[in-house]
Amino acid sequence: MGSHALKAFILLCAGILFWLLASRVTGANTPWESDAYWYFWYPLCLALAGMAGFFLRDAGWIAGGILIFSQIPVMWLQNDLVAAGLFISCILAVHGIAISMLAGRIAVQIRVQ
Repeated sequence: MGSHALKAFILLCAGILFWLLASRVTGANTPWESDAYWYFWYPLCLALAGMAGFFLRDAGWIAGGILIFSQIPVMWLQNDLVAAGLFISCILAVHGIAISMLAGRIAVQIRVQ
């Protein structure tokens, strides 16, 4: 397994654990059924995507997508909501990808200087 694949796999596992934690803490069946999703869990996920993007540097853009799409296995395990989850995750992933890509570019610029 290559270096990028290993990092992506670790990030996927961390994302699944993050969304399982969000579901368990809030008592919701799926992460976004919680009242705290939009003002706590999703912004926290975006912040984590930014940090992961910073550490992945050139491949940082993928961190946001992995963290957002890691909700899908959680929804599948808890409710079989894969179709709805996939559609909504595609929309939500745009923000995560943008943030992690920007953080990765910042990390590359800092490294160059």
